[in-house]
Amino acid sequence: MFDAAGNIYGTTTNGGAYDAGTVFELTRSGSGYTESILYNFAGSPDGANPFAGVVVDAAGNLYGTTGDGGTGRGCNYGCGTAFELTSSNGSWQENVLVNFDFGLAYLAGGIYPYSSLVLDASGNLYGTTIYSGNITLNGIVFKLAPSDGGFTPSLLYPFPSSCQPYGGVIMDTEGNFFGQCVYGGANGIGWVFELTNCSQRCTVVDLHDFTGRDGGMPPSPVTLDANGNLYGATEYGGTSINCQLGCGVVWEITGVGAPREK
Repeated sequence: MFDAAGNIYGTTTNGGAYDAGTVFELTRSGSGYTESILYNFAGSPDGANPFAGVVVDAAGNLYGTTGDGGTGRGCNYGCGTAFELTSSNGSWQENVLVNFDFGLAYLAGGIYPYSSLVLDASGNLYGTTIYSGNITLNGIVFKLAPSDGGFTPSLLYPFPSSCQPYGGVIMDTEGNFFGQCVYGGANGIGWVFELTNCSQRCTVVDLHDFTGRDGGMPPSPVTLDANGNLYGATEYGGTSINCQLGCGVVWEITGVGAPREK
């Protein structure tokens, strides 16, 4: 993730002072970059093992998730967090926005947020967890809304059947969300979804069920181009004979998203 000055921000899942992951910055230095560690995760209470990158807002604050750690109950090593990093006088401070917890009814018990967050023009953040409720493979989509200097978490959509949206969601210009489910669908090996009308109550649209020959079990994020075409990848499937379960595919679904204004 780049900021307005061209600095690059990212995460490491492990390593750092406590071997629980870091957030780092790369700044231009001559013809290359210089790395700075902005934050070292410690596990509890601040989170551990960020599996995805961070997003940056107009003020330069960073937002992301950790797949483990935090103070949430019902998980062996914490159920994960959503966090904010703010810079003050040359140092970075972490603010935990959500400690995901097996017992949080208002988030349908969503735990283990493995994906990055999405930031909209109003400052709302969106993300996913890979488990929910009774430790099912369903997962949820959640929203963090700015409120009184902080963020208020709420449930945007609970998947009623197998999904595990490892790659999170993205938004088009009309506020529709898109992503992939690792499991479920007509053949049990994943599907591509769209969520519409989420300002009221999200409606899920099954855009494609993977069959194996066209891919299967997709853990990656998806992306939209300016014309509303959707792209993603699968870990398995395809027609290659060099892997037992197939070596994976890169796929396109045309014209499902709202085109961006040119």
